Amino acid sequence: MKKPRLPSMELLDNDTVAAWIFLNPALILLILFIIWPIAYLFYLSFTAGSFTSTGIYLVGVKNKGQ
Repeated sequence: MKKPRLPSMELLDNDTVAAWIFLNPALILLILFIIWPIAYLFYLSFTAGSFTSTGIYLVGVKNKGQ
């Protein structure tokens, strides 16, 4: 008869650890090339700046009305 497994032991199962090892490079690339640029562009949409002047100024939602 099999022993009942505790739910906490399923988190450390060999298959689960192997899955996370294989998923980590893909998740890192996803964050690096998809999620980070979207978050940075969202931040930039609330700022004002130009290539000729120095600094970036937070303007809030004033950019959204233009």
